[in-house]
Formats: sequence, C-alpha cells, structure tokens
Amino acid sequence: ATEDTERKEKVEIAFVVKYILPISRVEPQTGDSSMFCINVILKVTHSADVDDVRELLRKAGQLSRTEPGCVCFEVCQAQDDQQTFILCERWEAKGDWEKHKLAEAFLTIYQPQVLPKVERTPYFCDLIE
Repeated sequence: ATEDTERKEKVEIAFVVKYILPISRVEPQTGDSSMFCINVILKVTHSADVDDVRELLRKAGQLSRTEPGCVCFEVCQAQDDQQTFILCERWEAKGDWEKHKLAEAFLTIYQPQVLPKVERTPYFCDLIE
C-alpha cells in the first residue's frame, strides 16, 4: 500500500509540474515592499460608450499582460453598474509601471481612447494578502 501511495504522489507531483505550474500566476509575497500595486476605478461618462470602453480595456489588458514586469493586470466590470470598470494591476516594481505608461497599450489605447470617456480614480495600494 505504501508503494502505491508513493507512486500516486509522484504522478500527482509530475502532473502539477508539467501542466499546472506553467499556467499559474506568479503570486507576490505578502508584504513584498518592492511590489507595485495600483487599482483604478473608471466610471464611463456616457452609457452609450460602455461597450466601446469595455472592448478597448480588454485589448489594453491583453497588451499590458505581455509587458516586462507585469505580474497581474485584470480588467473588471461592476455587475450592478455597467458603467464602472476596475483595473487591478500588480507590477514587479514601480519602474515597470512607469515604463508601462510609455508602452503601446497605454499610449495607443488607454490614454487617447479610454481616458476621454471616463472619470478616473486611482488607488496606489499596499498588498496585504
């Protein structure tokens, strides 16, 4: 029975190493002072622009996730207020976020096409958990 258990555990570990680890997110260490976190609340000014803003943010999010130093870039839409979007960004360091503001997603989508259609409230955050 012990050999079967050990063999099963080895198979499970091999599965995790081969299939799960490559697709899992890098999770920051709690209290990691070098991690740069920002959450941004965007409120679409005119309801007619919601679909356009959603698609633009989706594209910007996809591009942003490929940038160096991006640990997490999530685009969320409030269920009870379709005009409200929340961006949850985690960067390895503040410098990576600063470079992000010079990259394609920010310069060609977010700044010229999204910002004119929204009210923006940024929250610089400390990661607690």
